[in-house]
Amino acid sequence: MKKILVFLVALIMFIPTMVVNASSANISVQASNTVMVGNNVTVTVTLSSSSLIGSWQADLSYDKSLLRLTSSTAEAGGASMVGVSQSGTKSKKYTFTFKALKSGSAKVSINSFYLVDYNTMDTMNTTGASKTISIKTKEQIEASYSDNANLKSLSIDGYSLTPAFSKSVKEYNVEVPNEIESINISASREDANASVSGTGEKTLVEGNNKFNVVVTAQKGNSVTYIVNVYRKELNPISVTVKNKNYTLVRKEENLPEYKTFTVKTVLYEDTEIPALYSEITGLTLIGIKDDDGNVSTYIYEDNKITDIYIELDNYAVTLLPLSLKESDMFKEYEKTTIEISGASVDAYKMPGSKYAVIYASNVETGVENYYTYFMDDGSFQVYDKDIARNLDEKISIYKYVIYGLIGVVVLQFLILIFIPKKKKTKKKKQDYLESIDSHIDEEIKDEIKNNTKAKEEINKSNKKIEKEFNTKVETSEDNEIKLIKK
Repeated sequence: MKKILVFLVALIMFIPTMVVNASSANISVQASNTVMVGNNVTVTVTLSSSSLIGSWQADLSYDKSLLRLTSSTAEAGGASMVGVSQSGTKSKKYTFTFKALKSGSAKVSINSFYLVDYNTMDTMNTTGASKTISIKTKEQIEASYSDNANLKSLSIDGYSLTPAFSKSVKEYNVEVPNEIESINISASREDANASVSGTGEKTLVEGNNKFNVVVTAQKGNSVTYIVNVYRKELNPISVTVKNKNYTLVRKEENLPEYKTFTVKTVLYEDTEIPALYSEITGLTLIGIKDDDGNVSTYIYEDNKITDIYIELDNYAVTLLPLSLKESDMFKEYEKTTIEISGASVDAYKMPGSKYAVIYASNVETGVENYYTYFMDDGSFQVYDKDIARNLDEKISIYKYVIYGLIGVVVLQFLILIFIPKKKKTKKKKQDYLESIDSHIDEEIKDEIKNNTKAKEEINKSNKKIEKEFNTKVETSEDNEIKLIKK
């Protein structure tokens, strides 16, 4: 028994020296999880090993009723991968492009394969791999989209929101000191498929600053979170314009920039404030802001805030719209209000016309004039009466053409209604005339037939008389004349 145990131990110690561990390799199949019917999907097959691979063979199988192979980097251009490496390789990659034919679950797999170790020439230990691709129609894909448009978190660096964040609360307030000129808004989405806009660094003006953080769900619906950041003002100055309360802009950097205007300081009720001044137009502008922090500029003259200042910046000209001046040139026009670049502007306009006439000052030259505004392309041109007349004439001609076309259509419609009846009456009349003609023809035929028969009877009678006469002449003894019957 002791000898047997010694033999077994020796055998166990000897066996590991006889076993040769075969090298292993890996096969992976990668592709998108979902593809829409009619679109292409790329499948990537990778053969890899920590040892050198000398040669390989693998076949890619797939459902031909769901997928059609359109291109391949395999050696034969199909689904079969066969190769040899002269110096050995640790990785080999193939790509296959398929077109999705119809909805379903398409499995792409490597089932038949072998890989050979470059050094030992032994078959490597390898297992197959597969990937299932979900093919869906556009409707099916859109139906699966998430409609989650909620935020998971919302914050302003260094400050607390009021109230505390909750995805169901859509508006928040924050107050910061006057010296804080910018803040950073951070937010994260609850659904990874949603998108978030409105975050990042934001510049602050004195007073209230309103920022919108918009979350758009994968399905397209959106939710807006509002963040009101109030930057404290030093001695704010309140003003009322057209029964609405504003505060004056107290810092130069918060004023907008306009052509030909430079910054200067003016007094407003014994307080110095920044303003904009143009030597060309002679206008002075000051800035006012609403409760949401939106800044507008108004004309400031004789220590009073008058009209809002609007620049119409278009192509090569920048205009300041003015009140319309009465003119005999526009007797046939109607006075109205049009919108240009979001601003309401007084204008003359012909009904149905695609252009309007405004009165404005050229900001760069200070010259006031009538300008034609073309609604199609948003361009301006100094008003030319002759051009305008031609345009109006063309519009009138087009109107008459349209009215004429309408008349033709109505006339054709009436013809379509009544002509079938006339055709029917005409047909009846024609049938009646044909019946009369037929009757007359029959009578004429009968008359001709009767006449022919009568003529035949006369001819027979004449021949009989002639025969009898000839016979009598031939048989008369006293008659010296002899008639020869031919």
